[in-house]
Amino acid sequence: MNNDGSGCAWAMLLSLVLVVVVGIAVSMTGLPTWDGSLAWDTTATADREMTERLRIEQENQTARLRIAEGANTQRTWAIALASVAVIGGAIAGTVLIARTQAQRQPVTVVYQIPAYVVEAARRLPAQDAYRPEQVDGQWLLISDKRNDWMTVDDAHRLTG
Repeated sequence: MNNDGSGCAWAMLLSLVLVVVVGIAVSMTGLPTWDGSLAWDTTATADREMTERLRIEQENQTARLRIAEGANTQRTWAIALASVAVIGGAIAGTVLIARTQAQRQPVTVVYQIPAYVVEAARRLPAQDAYRPEQVDGQWLLISDKRNDWMTVDDAHRLTG
């Protein structure tokens, strides 16, 4: 064997590597126990993992509750907006109907032309195009071609 000091350095390096490996093993799995056979005590690791699982499960439950509350809030807003739209539509429709009723023009009264007026207009010459029209309660025969008018009695006198 050579006693130049290099063996001591190798022993220290190997010892350091061994300490690091054992340290990592202990930190990951816990301390080894001796109960007749060498076994690693993993209860601390199992407890840490169980605690972590419970924490994650509780975070997931909290997230699910937040999502459910958000959905309830959205549903409530949707119902409120739909109600406002329906009520607004009903009010707008009522206002439009009321305005339409207020702006309605009076109905034009259509009179049936009496038979004696029709008979008098038929006796007049067709080329003059006399048409019957009621003015101030009296029936007149008006010609736009001749720019003329006459009463029914005048038409009876003229045509015999």
